[in-house]
Amino acid sequence: MSASIYKCKDEQILKELCSIFRDANPLHELKEILFEDSLSMEDTFKAISEKFEISKKTSEFILNMKIEHFCSLNEKKIEAAYEAIISENNIFDAANELLEKQNQIYNKIDERAKEAGLYRDGDLEPIYDGVYYKDAKKYLNSKMRIMWVLKEPYDDEYDDGEPCGGGWNYFDCFEPSQSPWKIRTWKNMIYTTYGILNNMQYEEMEIIEDNPEMADVLLEIACINLSKMPGHTTTDSSLLPVYYGTWKDILKQQIDLYSPQVIIFGNTFEYFKEDLFSGETLEPVDNITQVYKKNGVKYIDAYHPQCRIKRETYVNSIINSVL
Repeated sequence: MSASIYKCKDEQILKELCSIFRDANPLHELKEILFEDSLSMEDTFKAISEKFEISKKTSEFILNMKIEHFCSLNEKKIEAAYEAIISENNIFDAANELLEKQNQIYNKIDERAKEAGLYRDGDLEPIYDGVYYKDAKKYLNSKMRIMWVLKEPYDDEYDDGEPCGGGWNYFDCFEPSQSPWKIRTWKNMIYTTYGILNNMQYEEMEIIEDNPEMADVLLEIACINLSKMPGHTTTDSSLLPVYYGTWKDILKQQIDLYSPQVIIFGNTFEYFKEDLFSGETLEPVDNITQVYKKNGVKYIDAYHPQCRIKRETYVNSIINSVL
């Protein structure tokens, strides 16, 4: 396969190519070397390296380019490719750092669950949340960093109704193979998030059954639960203050780590308000949501996405509160 600046992932090569094209088109000088019959391949690499003051690997890259591709290049094109790879590498490093810190939080969640007497190995373990643990670039590259704050996850339960299970990641449920768009809670989250990221109202969107790929936006968000342990499909609201008390410092650490631009609270804002909010109150968009703002971050006090409000009303209310 021939080399191309648009496929190159090596910063040094692109940087050295920029230097070659900075003053003049080097095609004439390159042709002189290539048409020198007495040079071996190794001597050709060396001659190109010395002529343009570049590394051997960049010389090899040049010789692997098609001549028409090389002739089409200029400093502006190469600089654009260089800036793109720098940005991509920076995002890659940031994503790895984010996941490393997220894993540290997961360890802290395990420790807290054991300290609180909630952990039973193989029987009742935390359900981890945050951002998509297989590819954090999806969150970092999203048009807007959006976080949802929900109540509690659930897994299985015994015959007497006591929760059990856990030991897995919340984002496992958001992967396309799991068809998250079939679940009411996540369907409302999908429509809302999709509308925010694409500046669309509910009535302008496709029906998700016709376009299940809309659910991929769930892999771009941060999503945390007030409780990190398996609970019930219907939450006992009297337990929510207890959950917040148990996990408060970890929840704050997650919000700080993911640094969202918008936080949508699914009937959970009241537990965070005193600790996190001290900014101005904005005028409500309607009687469904309330918007708060602090240091450029929008806090959306909304109903839980499982609520029985008409979907169009729920989705548009949050979208209008954000945009």
